[in-house]
Amino acid sequence: MIDRNQFNQLITTEEIPTISLFMPTHQKGSEQEARQDAIRFKNLIKEGEKLMRESGVDKEIIEEYIRTTEQLTSDVKFWRYQEKGLSLFVVKDQLSVLQSPLTFDPLVRFGMAPFILPLIPQLYASEQTYFVLKLKKEGVQLYKGNPFSIKECDISDKVPKRLEDVVGYDYEDRHVAFRSAGPGGPSKFSGGYGGTIGDDKEEILRYFRAINKGILPLLHKDPNAPLVISCQEHYFPIYSQANTYAHLYHSPIPEASKDPDPKTLRTHLEPFFSKDRDARLESYSSLAGTGKTSRDIHAILNAAQSGRIDTVFVAGAGEIKNVATPTQESIYQPEATKDDMEVMINKAVIEVITKGGRAYAALSSEFPGAESAVYALLRY
Repeated sequence: MIDRNQFNQLITTEEIPTISLFMPTHQKGSEQEARQDAIRFKNLIKEGEKLMRESGVDKEIIEEYIRTTEQLTSDVKFWRYQEKGLSLFVVKDQLSVLQSPLTFDPLVRFGMAPFILPLIPQLYASEQTYFVLKLKKEGVQLYKGNPFSIKECDISDKVPKRLEDVVGYDYEDRHVAFRSAGPGGPSKFSGGYGGTIGDDKEEILRYFRAINKGILPLLHKDPNAPLVISCQEHYFPIYSQANTYAHLYHSPIPEASKDPDPKTLRTHLEPFFSKDRDARLESYSSLAGTGKTSRDIHAILNAAQSGRIDTVFVAGAGEIKNVATPTQESIYQPEATKDDMEVMINKAVIEVITKGGRAYAALSSEFPGAESAVYALLRY
């Protein structure tokens, strides 16, 4: 996941020659896979060197670039511990490395600013946190996650380990005796703690209230994160009654023996993850034609530089290339960049973010009017 402090430092760098490199990597791969990634990296570095030479960059700057990147080529440990994708930015003798939970197609860009468009889909993942509370009769587990990863929290000293810790250790014996003395027939609460749902509810409610009380201080450290319950269906209404956390998610996920899966949760929590983006899309649609929106890159870039853009939406790379064929930005031939849609969009996105705006990936089909590669919602 992107380190936002590192990212913010990267995009506030003054305009100087920058190589931006993207590539897929093997997540915690074998030694052989690590070597494959290192070879791919080396080939991309050569491509970057070629782009710099073709743009007329001074020999000393190119040699500095080569020295800066060479250190990673033979670093076996570095390549053994990767995520699914890697982005790397070389500015003079400084190297910025961002590991990604999403894969990238191999790509090298050279220009006067870091090329950040491939990073847009994961820019705000660090803000999109959530909790998962896994309720089972053997105990409870709490997890904290984001759209791409999830990790268990240690709550061993905060909650009762099992229901009997709250309601007494004769609980099971009492309910076994109750069932033996009953009139027979199927249980109304199969798979639960015994007895019927009515018999168990008050004691389970006490147990869930103890859990809620125990985890509440931890939840309040991230007070806007939704809490998703993983449980058998009949437990959710009872936990909802015990819950006092403001952001209990409205629907549970089925109980599972394994740890919660981030991919499944991305789907389950899609309304939460897309809430801010969707609200801004709705604002764009409602304000289209009023002067508060734009799909012209030249107008957008001018507005971005003066801090007038609230949100910029960028279509996929394929759509950008359909609008205008990108050319490599040359620091020695600034006229060559005037029609470079990709470079202008990248510059506009950097301006928007550094001035407190937001950038999201989008599809042209989500917007009214003529197709474009970029759309902007203006502040004024």
